[in-house]
Amino acid sequence: MKSLLYVLSAMAVIGLAFWAYRENYQTQAALDQAERLQNRIMASRARLSMLRAEWAYLNRPDRLRELAEMNFTNLKLQPIDPSQFGKVTQVRYPVPDLPLVFNEPVDVSTMNRPADQVTDVPAATVAPKPAPKPAAKPAAVKVAPKAVAEAKKPEAQAPAAHVSKDAIARALAEALGG
Repeated sequence: MKSLLYVLSAMAVIGLAFWAYRENYQTQAALDQAERLQNRIMASRARLSMLRAEWAYLNRPDRLRELAEMNFTNLKLQPIDPSQFGKVTQVRYPVPDLPLVFNEPVDVSTMNRPADQVTDVPAATVAPKPAPKPAAKPAAVKVAPKAVAEAKKPEAQAPAAHVSKDAIARALAEALGG
């Protein structure tokens, strides 16, 4: 019995030695790969810093000015002037669309089902559909003169679709609000 225990122990030691040997080589290979990657990263960073320095050297304003003057007949490049730049106030930003307003929300979970078939909502909370109201004459909307005058301004009509929505919204807001 002792000899069997010695043989099993020896086999376990040999197996563990083989496992440790393989792990050691795998670790060494991973360390070598990490070192190669670090070297590539350092080389790329050095090349990138050299390219940045070269870019800065080639884009010197005096050099570019000389090249523009030298190739004026072929390229017809003009010198940059501050008057060529626009102002922020000249930029036209899109007018946001009017938000949707829901005056009468609809409960779609119990829609088109009789009250006795609704299982998750008590019958007392299900309101019967109101009878449709008779159609009334449309009320005359009073448009404020100020909104009409703003809509007729020539500079306000540049983007026609946005101005008309904006003018209508202002006219309605003034007519309904005041």
